Amino acid sequence: MVRGRRNACVSGGGSRGRGSARWGLVLSLLLSSSACTDEPPGLGGSTAPSDDRLLVLPPLQPCVAEGPAPESIRVASWNISAGRRSSLSQVQAQLEQIDADVLLLQELDVGTRRTNGVDQPRALAEALGMDFGFAAALEWDGGDFGLAVLSRLPFFSARRVSLDSEGADEPRIVFDVRVCAGSQPLRLLDVHADFLEEANLRNLEDLRDFLGPNPPGPIVVAGDFNAVDEAPGVQAVLSTGLVDLFSSWDPGPTRQGERIDFVFVDEALAPRVLEAGRVQTDASDHTPLWIDLQPPVL
Repeated sequence: MVRGRRNACVSGGGSRGRGSARWGLVLSLLLSSSACTDEPPGLGGSTAPSDDRLLVLPPLQPCVAEGPAPESIRVASWNISAGRRSSLSQVQAQLEQIDADVLLLQELDVGTRRTNGVDQPRALAEALGMDFGFAAALEWDGGDFGLAVLSRLPFFSARRVSLDSEGADEPRIVFDVRVCAGSQPLRLLDVHADFLEEANLRNLEDLRDFLGPNPPGPIVVAGDFNAVDEAPGVQAVLSTGLVDLFSSWDPGPTRQGERIDFVFVDEALAPRVLEAGRVQTDASDHTPLWIDLQPPVL
């Protein structure tokens, strides 16, 4: 397996199936230095030193006015538990039913012994006809473990941002990507915070600092926060001005009777959410969340 290193990233690029027919072909591959580093300078937040964790980048292209501009975009977030609660094929079947344009996924394996060496983000992307990026949080069990974003929309940028992991159960990251909705980039942050209380607070305070007050939109911040909505870390993220969509749409539990998975958006984007929902499934111990939003028009 080819491994992505700092300034030597691996191109992802899923199957060019129904996704490409719907949104158009990727025009170019732009592997800029900002996309290959853990975090470009001047963005704030806590970052780890450069490292050699696997970073698989999707094909990237500029967002242009003549690009495909969908009337609505479905974004889904789900901790798939590396398919170990069921199987990767059951995870895939559930994702096919959700039928999202962009998927923010947590807990994926690439080449680990425990999941038989499968490159899970690539396998799912090829099956769903989507492009993908993968950012490893750590090397694990002979392979890598981390976050993936799959998209039918063209990717504009993708980068890994390290969160403070001192005293944590394991290193934690955010996968920060932008996809093109016509000429307008939509920013999405895929999050998986630590489950230990003190480390969780540090992770989410670092995320707050990285976002800054009133982060410019349109932006979606979603994932497994491993904390309930009243927890100090979650409140720290919300203090940036983001809106907790499911607090009003469908505030039910997402894992073992608690709501620890969230979808946050900026205040301007919140009124453009057309619908949102939770999906009951046994394919993982977490509940998938999805939103349909109307992209802003420049």
